Formats: sequence, C-alpha cells, structure tokens
Amino acid sequence: MGTVLDFAPLVRKYTWNKSEDIRAEAWLAVVEATKLYDSTKGVPFAGYVKSKVKYSVWNMVRKQQRQCQYEVAIEGDGDNEENSLLDTLQSSTNVSDEVEKKFLTEELQAAINMLPERQRIAVLKTVVWNFSQTETAATLGVSPQAVFNLRNRGLIRLKKATCMNVYN
Repeated sequence: MGTVLDFAPLVRKYTWNKSEDIRAEAWLAVVEATKLYDSTKGVPFAGYVKSKVKYSVWNMVRKQQRQCQYEVAIEGDGDNEENSLLDTLQSSTNVSDEVEKKFLTEELQAAINMLPERQRIAVLKTVVWNFSQTETAATLGVSPQAVFNLRNRGLIRLKKATCMNVYN
C-alpha cells in the first residue's frame, strides 16, 4: 500500500475533463478507500481504489446531470415559456391587494366590535350574514323597522370610524 498521492494518475484519468467538485469527490474516494480497504476479501488494493474512484466520479456526474435537468425544468427551455415550472407556480394573486384586504378586514372587525351590541347584531346579521330584517327582528325582539334603523345607525358609525382611520 502506497500513499494517497500514488493515485494521482488514476484521479486524473477519471477527472481529466471534469469540474473541481468531481475531482474533489474522486480524491475523497481515494481517502475513503484507504480507510475502508479490507485485505481479507482478496481484492487487490489498487483495483479497490480504482472502482471506488470510478463509481464516485460516475455518481457525482449523474448527480450534476439531475441537478441541471431540474434547473432546466424550473426555468423552462426558453422556447416555450408557457410550460415552465416557474410559470406554473406563479400565482394570479396580487399579494399587495391581499395584504391590504387583510388590514382592512381587521380594521372593519375592530370597528364592528366597537358598535353597541344591538347595532352590531343588526349589521352582522343583515349585511354580513344576509339574514332578512324579519329574521333579525325575531332574534332581537324588535320590529323589522327597528332593525332597519339599528343597521343604518351602525353603518353610519362604521363609516365614520373607518374614514377617520383612513385620514389619520
């Protein structure tokens, strides 16, 4: 058994036109082969090192090819941009609109929670949940006209509360 550097010609043979990563992988295979070699198996040391380097380089090349194919699949081939994975993954959702909608919803919820209880119930049931004024009147124990008035007063308060926040 010689030194690791004795296998430099072998490493050059299998990595002569390969990348630095593949060359490093080949040298790592040489080092691992020297550590893992078992002379009781009857395999010559040089043959063992050669097979470790050969398959290590082969596996690394395959790994790089798969990575390259994956990147091409993501970016598209340039000719047909419609079928690229990035185009497929893009959402039609406008993020800024969604964030603004979320903030407005939270602001509206806070404003609704500030309403007196009967106005809040009238607004939620008739505007948000689409109950009729008659159904809401039965829940509140008042006339449909009273529900109409409660809802209108509640909506006016909401408008004032949200307008004040917009201008402040």
